[in-house]
Amino acid sequence: MRLSIGIDSVSTDDVGASVDAFGDRYLRRVYTDAELTPTAGMSPERLRQYLAGRFAAKEAVFKALRCPSSVALPWRSIEIVADEQGRPGARLAGEVAAWASERGISDVDVSITHDRGTALGIASVRP
Repeated sequence: MRLSIGIDSVSTDDVGASVDAFGDRYLRRVYTDAELTPTAGMSPERLRQYLAGRFAAKEAVFKALRCPSSVALPWRSIEIVADEQGRPGARLAGEVAAWASERGISDVDVSITHDRGTALGIASVRP
């Protein structure tokens, strides 16, 4: 497999609306405990940015992996984590990890940015 890139854009307001409407049910369906732990004490605006960024990054990883469109994205199987310097990365589990392993994918890079109510995630994968 050659280098593959995925990108996604998410409205911070849309993520905020999902949190407002569905609360913990939404959070636990989409994000892992490790992703939610750093959110304690965040302002509502920062929380929307943070969650939207991770949501966009998960979508970007899924796209970069070239998973078939017939497969529903198992949100919690892609965990967006930060390294020692705070840079985002992805940890794969379950179906997504199996898919990547079958294709010889050993490296997933992620970048996230926020600007004016939009979060953008980009991911690259390579063997």
